[in-house]
Amino acid sequence: NGHKVDETGGGSAEEEESEEGEAGESMLEISGEARRKQREEVIQRTTCGYIQSVGMKLRLPQLTIATAIVLFHKFFKVHSFENYDGTVVGLTCLFLGGKIEETPKKLRDVIEVGDGITKGYADVCMDVDSKAYNEYKEKILMYERIVLQTIGFQLTVEHPYKEVLMFVKTLNGTRDLAQHAWNIVNDSLRTTLCLDYKPNLIARAAIYLSSRCQAAAGRSDGLAAGWRDVLQLPQRRTEIKNICERILSLYSASSQGDGLSSIRLEDDKMFSEPMEDAALPAPSAPAPSAPAPS
Repeated sequence: NGHKVDETGGGSAEEEESEEGEAGESMLEISGEARRKQREEVIQRTTCGYIQSVGMKLRLPQLTIATAIVLFHKFFKVHSFENYDGTVVGLTCLFLGGKIEETPKKLRDVIEVGDGITKGYADVCMDVDSKAYNEYKEKILMYERIVLQTIGFQLTVEHPYKEVLMFVKTLNGTRDLAQHAWNIVNDSLRTTLCLDYKPNLIARAAIYLSSRCQAAAGRSDGLAAGWRDVLQLPQRRTEIKNICERILSLYSASSQGDGLSSIRLEDDKMFSEPMEDAALPAPSAPAPSAPAPS
């Protein structure tokens, strides 16, 4: 064929160029996929913050807001941001979350507050008699059906909050510790940890990080001696570390987070000493009916 064959047994120059081209295309595909995922993570975090803001403006309980965000994550685990408007899906999940947690809000109020926050309240709220409002309303009602189908009509959503309060109370932790752990759980909702780990593990990680922050600030967490063993942190250190790392990544680029940005997990020997992870039994104590920290 006129091509000189590599004496080492390699293919022709034409074949090598083809392989190099395919490798280049593969690298571009990987790079493009990485950029797409990074872009979606930014949209996801931003929209979760938006859902939180709208929910707070509507005076919805944090439990309802958290349920809405979990629904949002479940929806986009299946669907793409390229095919659905994240903001509209977010409002839909908030509207649906209110029904699930028996704290419903009128769709009109959800749309008006959502629209106002989107516009920064620079413009007059959407006219409820306008064509734009009716189209927005119909879109949310349509999305609601799609969300329900996507989650398979599974309307029970568990959160780490009750475990945080239960563990802190059982271990005589301070109110400041509980409040900070509660806030960390709120922040964790901007990631998909709620889909990847059980609530009791996220609660344990939140208490651990809160305790580290209390210690760094020179404040007592009030936790009983041996609390790490009681929460079985060493036995589940791999999962706890993964959860903590993903939460800490939210603060790594800022000075916010009440000291969380300065925490280095590798400074804790619990994460450096080898140990076999053991099965974690479900908490045996009943969850208290304590109110959320204010």
